[in-house]
Amino acid sequence: MKKSFAALICVFLILSLAGCSLVPLPSGKDSSSALANPTQSNSDSPVADNDSPVEDEIVLDAGKFDITVPKGYHLANDLIPEGSDITAAITDKFDNIGLLFVEESISSFEGSAVESLDDYLEAQQSFSTGEDISSIQEKNGIKYFTYTFYNEELDYTYKYYTTAIETETSYWSLQGFCMVNQYDNYEPKFESWFKSIQFH
Repeated sequence: MKKSFAALICVFLILSLAGCSLVPLPSGKDSSSALANPTQSNSDSPVADNDSPVEDEIVLDAGKFDITVPKGYHLANDLIPEGSDITAAITDKFDNIGLLFVEESISSFEGSAVESLDDYLEAQQSFSTGEDISSIQEKNGIKYFTYTFYNEELDYTYKYYTTAIETETSYWSLQGFCMVNQYDNYEPKFESWFKSIQFH
């Protein structure tokens, strides 16, 4: 548990300090279905998550939105480093699987090359400092890209699923991460969890 907690802290620090797929631009249609159509609006895990086909779910209130996730997942905002751009964080009970959320005001991008949700996701992808950065893909109506991050201290490689959604006033960067060897199992889960978001 201590090791996975340290890994999570390191991941948050890397994201906040190195800017892993956070746009280094000016900070920045209430549509809970924006994700469904975004163009319109190497090491083993120390503890595996419950991968049973049927999981009991809960609805977590993350402040500005609700999200449906498996039981055992919890808000982990206390792990977000001070000064980070991360708005909310959710992890599984072992802190091995995580969801990160960054809200940026649409108005903060005025005068920049970011004029749409597609532009925002492209900026996320082009400024990512991860490794093995994929091109932007589309599956089940969701545009996303992936990348990996190797934590030398812990000898773990994480893989990230990154997408974005738009509300009336904000762009949201959504990231799901897990150990690289678990990624194929979690990609459809990340998609499902992010589709469940309902803004307040």
